[in-house]
Amino acid sequence: ATYANFGLVQESLDTYRDVLKLADQLDSNRLRAIANNGIAMRQISRSEFVDARTHLTIALEQAVLAGSVKTEAEILSSFGSLSLKTGELDQARWYAEKALKVYEDAGFLNNLFAMLVLGRVCIAKGEFERAEEILKQAFDHGILTGGRLPASHMLETLFEMHVANGNFEKAYAYQKQYYEIRAQSVDEIASVRVKTSELMREHEKLLFLSDMEKIKTEQLERDLSSSTLHLLAQTELLSDLRADLLQIARKISPQDSVAREIRERVKNLPCQSIDWGKFDTQFKAAHPDFVKKLIEAVPDISPMEVRVCSLIRMNLKSEEIARLFCVTERAVEFHRLNIRKKMWLKKTDNLSLVLAKM
Repeated sequence: ATYANFGLVQESLDTYRDVLKLADQLDSNRLRAIANNGIAMRQISRSEFVDARTHLTIALEQAVLAGSVKTEAEILSSFGSLSLKTGELDQARWYAEKALKVYEDAGFLNNLFAMLVLGRVCIAKGEFERAEEILKQAFDHGILTGGRLPASHMLETLFEMHVANGNFEKAYAYQKQYYEIRAQSVDEIASVRVKTSELMREHEKLLFLSDMEKIKTEQLERDLSSSTLHLLAQTELLSDLRADLLQIARKISPQDSVAREIRERVKNLPCQSIDWGKFDTQFKAAHPDFVKKLIEAVPDISPMEVRVCSLIRMNLKSEEIARLFCVTERAVEFHRLNIRKKMWLKKTDNLSLVLAKM
């Protein structure tokens, strides 16, 4: 779910498929239901509606068998999201309200996802005041229960609604709050990942004491990958914020005070917020000999090219590397070409595989 919140759909889909395998090993209907629901949501985002409906139907049966009311409500909300995507607004409203009723009967706080679906249905039907009421209530519930990241989707939807209706002052207020919450969420997620990694490391240390060196290396690589995902999320947030602010500014009179404030904010936004020193330290811990071997093999390689090689070694694509450096994808491809020339690689040689062997 965390992968999906930052647009990493394929990574999220792969993780849910792994969860489904684990659920089969544990013979857990509840875990199967959660995994099938997660897979369906990723399929909805890809407009694979037939496959999504199949997974949701299976998930709902598994949730009922497991007696998990919370999971059942989440799946009903997913059915609502699917109906909303396919334009079946009345059906989407029914599913969302049903999910909220299941939650209420079980004594839980409102299901944020169901409220988001219901709010979007109201927007689609032109019920803007009702939509704002529902989404603001859902946001408050999210903050109250510690669900900052899910709550931020309410602000994003309110921002889009007000932009569409030409209320740019309100749109700006919600948009500003949205990025504040998202920035906090990124830091919280990174903190949780670090704590989880530390717990896993201790657990593995007790179980596999005889193989500590291998475990340490694998853990460092996981930490490095987690940090890199965090960096990618930060740069994407900055990029999205800059684009959204400019979108609003173009629709407002240049003389408007809000427009002037927006332009000033855009000017003051940093291009990147990456601690490269920390990244280099983590990379060296995970791959202690990589940079040394690279420089020995390619003495005339530049510091920038060394960093590009490090990111390629982590299986990052050119577009992801470009986001981290705040440059165009074409600039990264130019660096890759220079690296290949300096390494005297043939056209048939795979740069990623060559670097992976160092």
